[in-house]
Amino acid sequence: MSYYKYITENKDRFIDKNKNLTNDQKRKAKEWVAGHNHTVKRFVKQQPNHSSDVFSYMTWEEYEELFDTETKTSKKRDLKRLRHQGVSGMVEGKDYYSLKLSNPYYVAYIPLHYEAAQIIGTSTVFNRDRANWCISSSKASYFYKTEAIKPKKIPVMVLNSKTRYTVMIKPNNRSWEIWYASNNPNDVRTDEGIPDFSISRDLIGSKQSKLYDHIRDDVWGSNKEPISEEERRAAARSYEQIIFDIENYHHDVKYAIEDGLSSLKEIAEDTLEKYSEELAYIEEDLENDDGDSPKYTEHLNKEAETLRKYIDAIEQIINNGDFESMIAHNRYFKEDDILDKIDWEGYIPETEYEFAEGVEQFSVRDFAYEDYSDFNETHGNGRVFREDFGLESVVHESALYDEKIDAEKILEDHEYYHPNNI
Repeated sequence: MSYYKYITENKDRFIDKNKNLTNDQKRKAKEWVAGHNHTVKRFVKQQPNHSSDVFSYMTWEEYEELFDTETKTSKKRDLKRLRHQGVSGMVEGKDYYSLKLSNPYYVAYIPLHYEAAQIIGTSTVFNRDRANWCISSSKASYFYKTEAIKPKKIPVMVLNSKTRYTVMIKPNNRSWEIWYASNNPNDVRTDEGIPDFSISRDLIGSKQSKLYDHIRDDVWGSNKEPISEEERRAAARSYEQIIFDIENYHHDVKYAIEDGLSSLKEIAEDTLEKYSEELAYIEEDLENDDGDSPKYTEHLNKEAETLRKYIDAIEQIINNGDFESMIAHNRYFKEDDILDKIDWEGYIPETEYEFAEGVEQFSVRDFAYEDYSDFNETHGNGRVFREDFGLESVVHESALYDEKIDAEKILEDHEYYHPNNI
């Protein structure tokens, strides 16, 4: 009998004695021990007296830690080789850039063209499955241009031996999108979505920004279509018209909400007058009540008490100028709110936004922004200009809280940049 067969069977005997394991766990442990001789030897040498009896009392969690040790060692060996050798068949600085990471179990590459993205995405060193991302798809090379170059998003392919991600760094170099290998649009995230990896620490910063801008300006920039000054000026006028229209829309919404809130003041005052008159009549009836009908007297007192509560609540609103509290939406979060029981002398909206329903919404009129749309589609991020990015709710929120709106920042947040910055 060989020595290896002897120590393997010896460990099987200890595993069989282990009362912490189920039969299925014992079977898995034996199979793993039989297939990982070097790791098992190293593990036994770490035990007191180099004894194998440790296998007779280890918990399943401890076995899993042992299994994971082998996996991490293998991962680290493969990734270390990648860091030293680079990506086979390509030249760093010409075909791709690698990024230094704090996590030793990941590598990160920026492919500088479609062919590089395809090679990195389909490398069997990382995974046996072929990449399914747009930018590395073997069926559609133009995706690299439309998804990376045109929108100026830097594709950082973050990989380990189990899984792969592409982090698309947006033009501001501060925000990102995570694309998963499934290429499912519903899987795209904008937070820290990679396990045991920090995007904000490893991929965001002044040093990385210089590299990203270099790629956009010097690597991709050499392929840009020329821009005439006349074309840029026309696009700038169109862009400034968009900003003007957003600011006008905000102005109109702001004053519509202010007018609506003013109307609530009139409603409150009319309602207060109504309830005050009703209370005066009841109090007069109580003064003239001879007490012959106790139930009727009790009824009048209850009515008077309710009216006094209504009057107190309305007076508090008027004195504090808190007319927003009359709106239905603002009362949903209060328990036993007396305001819900008041019969207001006028319509009370569900939300403040109803006041702005009559305002003509900002919209892309026919050909109104054609110069900017064409310019952005050709030289910018490849998209025609559309206003359906939640602009209405942003404007309403800003107007409601009487904030000054920054139309250019709103556009930039949705990757619509001034032509002078494209």
